[in-house]
Amino acid sequence: MQLSLFDLNNPSKTMGTSKGKVKDIRTIQQAQHKVSYDVGEKIGGAMKDLVKSRFEDNPNIKTLGELEKISGAFAESIVTKKAVFESFSLEDEKEKEVDVKIALIKEALLKRVDKQPTVKDAEGRKKYLLACQELLEILEGIEIFQELEIIIHRVGRRIGVEKTGLKRLEDKLEDQRIYLERYKSRFIPGTQNKNIEAIENRIKQIERDIRNYEDYKTKPLSCLGETFCSFFTKPNSANQTWKRICEKKPTWEEVLKSPKKTVKKKKKNTWGRELPDKPERVGGRTLTVGKPEDLLREFNFRACEFGHYVDDSSAMNHLTRSAEAFYDLADILGIHHTAVSLGGKLAIAFGSRGRGRALAHYEPVGNVINLTKKRGSLGVLAHEWFHALDRYLFLQDSGSIQLGYASESSGDVLRSEIRDVMERLDNSIMKGEGLEYCYNTNAPETRWTISSKLQILYQSLDGDLNKMLNKYLEQVDARRKFFNETYPTFAFNKEEREKKERAATRKEKRELNKYVNAMCWYHEKQTGERVDRLAIPSDNSNYYLNALTQDRGQEGKYWSSRVELYARAFETYIQDKLKEANRVSDYLVAGTNHTQAYPQGEERKSINLAMDQLLKVLANSVLSVDK
Repeated sequence: MQLSLFDLNNPSKTMGTSKGKVKDIRTIQQAQHKVSYDVGEKIGGAMKDLVKSRFEDNPNIKTLGELEKISGAFAESIVTKKAVFESFSLEDEKEKEVDVKIALIKEALLKRVDKQPTVKDAEGRKKYLLACQELLEILEGIEIFQELEIIIHRVGRRIGVEKTGLKRLEDKLEDQRIYLERYKSRFIPGTQNKNIEAIENRIKQIERDIRNYEDYKTKPLSCLGETFCSFFTKPNSANQTWKRICEKKPTWEEVLKSPKKTVKKKKKNTWGRELPDKPERVGGRTLTVGKPEDLLREFNFRACEFGHYVDDSSAMNHLTRSAEAFYDLADILGIHHTAVSLGGKLAIAFGSRGRGRALAHYEPVGNVINLTKKRGSLGVLAHEWFHALDRYLFLQDSGSIQLGYASESSGDVLRSEIRDVMERLDNSIMKGEGLEYCYNTNAPETRWTISSKLQILYQSLDGDLNKMLNKYLEQVDARRKFFNETYPTFAFNKEEREKKERAATRKEKRELNKYVNAMCWYHEKQTGERVDRLAIPSDNSNYYLNALTQDRGQEGKYWSSRVELYARAFETYIQDKLKEANRVSDYLVAGTNHTQAYPQGEERKSINLAMDQLLKVLANSVLSVDK
């Protein structure tokens, strides 16, 4: 068996199980099972769970090193703000007789820290952990307001030093020394001069900063994020936070009071997958599977795992149907069936790693697809397999072990021949001629003040709200053009520009919503007609806009994230290809005709075409093996 060119450069990615001996690693609970037992490599790994538990109990550099040895991706998933700050509690602050307002300031500061390290490598995680621990030590010493003031000044100074860098500090020191000598040369000896004293104090401070710099560099507080840093570097930020806390006049009794228990309403799903009662299959190859070893030998998976409550009958059903589904997937993609194991690195689990109500899920850290015991037989395998492929592509070309998917960062990690077709797919998924809607949310008691200028415009356009909206959007476009001309691309670095653009977009949406609601209110007052919504032409696809609606307008939250958009687009591609071939494979994919969750019409055709181009390139590269 020949590996693809991608794998030839990485000897560790070998295909070891195909047609060879497969290890039986059943647990004690699986001892009597005929089919439902674990084989291949151990996925969960007792050592992994043990190290994770130790780190969560006591986050420290030694245990972090053990996490890194297991894998960078695993360490990335564990090193979080929540894990590191677990030791802080308001109850402990009260026990130490800390002023309640000071305790709340501490809590607010911890909330400002980035949830995870921004630099996603071993060194970045180490610095993040050390900085978090340093912050906890600093906060430990604050009990009264005067101590808080001192700390704000010191930490602000420290963050400034960290961001300045050693070279600039040394340059500043040299400049101050030269300035001092020049000043002294013009000064009359024997007289006192406060300016000389001030310059000498600045020199001493810079010298202290230089001495401290190496220590700061190992545990830089600046790595905890801009929101955190701004508390210390922008006086208004700290003042506003303190003012907000003081205005509430908190007491320990109120702060620690148990919240009232509320009966949670059952969350209404925004969408439910339409699935058949029983998975149907028409056409395709068959494989006689008697035990999990057969699945690994045939498809070269790294491991197969079963939950202890999966009986032999259910296990056999999953093995048979998943084997059929993987054959169908390979047929549609035009690849050898062993290639679905993604270089022999993908693992499969049945009913052993469930997550709530999910039919299935993909775990990037363990590189494993889990299908639930009962519901996993229903049309979700293609979706989860694409997540695995997405992750595989990211790892292949980025050379990184951090968490990530190609769909999120294709321009940064993929080689040109794959990047080009992936960008075309991204454009098909995200862009189009969709319609966004701005809704009238006015309540009966709502009142708006309408300027005479808008009233005149309303009358001149015969009360046509769509024409009024178009006029408003023309003004928005003019402001955007002005921004781009005033602040050209080179005026900011990429991060700063994107930040300004996001802020501008959020402001535009807020202003647009106010404008629409004001005009709808005025229109209703004039005519008695209530207009519930106005359509806004968009250069985004309806597929993306529908996903955004599912996420209630929160871009990239879940439905509208690229990772999920790509996976659902892959589902539609596979089901449409099966239909073209007069085949059905419900275990692999089903229920992709829902208008809110999947692409439809011309968009679907366009996305399918772009997906087809990508998969053909992959079939001849990363998914290629000699048959």
